[in-house]
Amino acid sequence: MKRIYQGLTTSIMGQRIYYMKKVDSTNKVARSFAERGAEEGTVILAEEQSAGRGREGRVWHSPPGGVYLSVILRPRIHPKEAPPLALMVGLAASKAIGVNLGRVAHLKWPNDVLIDGKKIAGILLESSSTPEKLNWVVAGVGINLNVRLEDLPEDVRGTATSLLVEKGEEVDRELFLKDLLYYLDLLYLRFMDRRFVGMKEDWIKHSSTIGKWVRVSTPQAELEGVAEDLKPDGSLVLKNDKMEWTISTGDCLHLR
Repeated sequence: MKRIYQGLTTSIMGQRIYYMKKVDSTNKVARSFAERGAEEGTVILAEEQSAGRGREGRVWHSPPGGVYLSVILRPRIHPKEAPPLALMVGLAASKAIGVNLGRVAHLKWPNDVLIDGKKIAGILLESSSTPEKLNWVVAGVGINLNVRLEDLPEDVRGTATSLLVEKGEEVDRELFLKDLLYYLDLLYLRFMDRRFVGMKEDWIKHSSTIGKWVRVSTPQAELEGVAEDLKPDGSLVLKNDKMEWTISTGDCLHLR
């Protein structure tokens, strides 16, 4: 832990880090801390999760060797402005992975990070708000850092990867965490200054979704078309020869 603090240049992220060997979910712990008034930028970090979660309640497998953390945010914005924070966190994870891997880690809308089409990281945001006030946001990040494929369930090994697998050697965990906190801090400050508009071009540059023919499953329907663009609020613009949609949430599958 001392090596994370040494030379840490962030102004918000990671000024307080609570390290735990094993928890059920870092987001669950962070929510409890947030409710008790923990300051913005507080990080909950664990070596292992027994009940890690992804979007839509899916299981996030969290064996030893990964990076599992949640950070508490208290942005002074309207609740309707909060959804693009997930894209901001994904971009930060993508940049930290890319710097340590030496090549681009791509973003799949809305919140997955991929290497050659295989998932290496995922993001889960949870929040507390009233209709007019955002109380707090907990941003959970799960990254397959020094995770061996054999430590993952068989049914995900074909679609997952890790920095260990891609690099062929272990990555220094504490230095990686320092990189991740740096990019989270940098992009969060940019978000607070200009919202998602301030990083939209950067996000698209890292995207493997924009320009692809995709299928998006929403609560209302399954839609297919070309992922053409992102709106200022992070919504996906999907278009085919008959229709155009603006989609705020859904599961995206790359078809071609």
